[in-house]
Amino acid sequence: MTRTAPRPVATTLSLILGCGAIAVAMVTILAGPFAPQPDAANSLGEFAGSALKAAWGSMTDKPVAAPPPEAAPWDIDRVLAMTVSVAGAAALATALFALVRGEPWKPATATATVAVAAIALPFAWQVALLICGAIIIAAFFGAIAEVFDFGG
Repeated sequence: MTRTAPRPVATTLSLILGCGAIAVAMVTILAGPFAPQPDAANSLGEFAGSALKAAWGSMTDKPVAAPPPEAAPWDIDRVLAMTVSVAGAAALATALFALVRGEPWKPATATATVAVAAIALPFAWQVALLICGAIIIAAFFGAIAEVFDFGG
């Protein structure tokens, strides 16, 4: 007697969760941020000012006390990011359950790949943005150095 594979219920659920997580991640990346954001010029100016204060304090041996960190409030962007992570992890767990249950391995492995992609996509996007931001900040400090002629 041959054993038939069970119906791919867990694989289907994993596919739905993984595709939903990727869809939410893409909406967050392409259409977001949805919460009000501070002005980039003000943020960059505050960053440059605090960096210059810290540099001046280290030159004069008077370190500047940093303000205590504040917890970021929960907004729609953080909720969407958490939703993507939770749905991706649930899709991965469901795909692994489908493999253990004995469902066809090709669709279950494909849904596991979709789940991993849903989890990794926001992180890869953040890394790309961090690299771009580092380049912009380096160019900004280079321009400041040119204007004030530090060490030239």
